[in-house]
Amino acid sequence: MMGSSPPKGRPISAFFSFPWCRRHILTTGLSVVALSVTADIASNASSSPLSSADVLHFMKLSLCLTDRKTLDPVLGKALFSKLTDNNPKRRTQLDQLLALFNPQTWDNANHFVKEAVKENPDAPPLIRDILHGWYRGIVDNKVVVYRSAMMFSLTRNILYPKTYANGDLFYWTTRPPEVPLPKAQPAMQPDVPETLGQ
Repeated sequence: MMGSSPPKGRPISAFFSFPWCRRHILTTGLSVVALSVTADIASNASSSPLSSADVLHFMKLSLCLTDRKTLDPVLGKALFSKLTDNNPKRRTQLDQLLALFNPQTWDNANHFVKEAVKENPDAPPLIRDILHGWYRGIVDNKVVVYRSAMMFSLTRNILYPKTYANGDLFYWTTRPPEVPLPKAQPAMQPDVPETLGQ
């Protein structure tokens, strides 16, 4: 039976053999990762859940600011969550912005933004964050969405990537069409040297 201390006459480095250290480090690392993931899930679960009314008001505000008739509600919920997640100050500012927006109908985004800035001079950074979320898909320097960001949808079929392949944006992510193999014989035989393979 192995004791907890190394036998007499053997160096302590022999007791802590290299394979045992690797397994120990790996197990410890996995335990730390599991604890951090559990803590992250617990913190997200403990935060206040998003109500459908808040998301709906945010979508209406976003439609006004972007001057669009339709926006993706799934993306809107993700942006709203990322904007307000662990940021009580921004959530308070957003609630104030929504309180100003909801009671009346606005002619356009410029009309609303002028009134919002007049009501609260600290509103422009929040409005900029909302627009960056929709157009660039980025909130707090973290990517929320990439392919569905409005900067791509607005230029689709107009601007093409700077490349020799004249495909649409993200054409490389779709499966290419099936092309049947040619059945006809070539018009010319390939010019193969007679010494090839000798």
